[in-house]
Amino acid sequence: MNLRYESPHPLSGCQLKMRRADEHFEALQNSMHDFMRRDPYEVIQDFDSEANQYVVRVKVRERPPIEWSPIIGDIIHNIRSSLDHLAWQLVKRNAEEPIPGKTQFPIFSKDPFDRNAFAKTKDWNLYDVVKWRGRGRTLYRLAASPTGR
Repeated sequence: MNLRYESPHPLSGCQLKMRRADEHFEALQNSMHDFMRRDPYEVIQDFDSEANQYVVRVKVRERPPIEWSPIIGDIIHNIRSSLDHLAWQLVKRNAEEPIPGKTQFPIFSKDPFDRNAFAKTKDWNLYDVVKWRGRGRTLYRLAASPTGR
């Protein structure tokens, strides 16, 4: 009997995490469909002749289930985890050593390549950032300071 362990593809973790996110998303969609079939909202339209405009109001008959919150959280967590795993594998593929707790997929509310965007932020830290450039798909390692030093 051969019990030799075969290493999975480096991106199989990404695929498993995305598959799990899809399962959560499908469950959420089914639950939302059932919820909307119950007509939880009523749309009321009136015409205000004094203001010469329509007024539209929504009456809430039933609030969305609180159980959706952790499902949505699981979806987001699995997608984010998959992207972090991708960043980790890309750093390794570039013959670099990923930094635990630092190497992750960059998600910013500001342009991370605009040095002025982070000039007033004390604690920003760009880790190993993956930037795809055209067809070259080059991994860029950015400095961990706004000045690039």
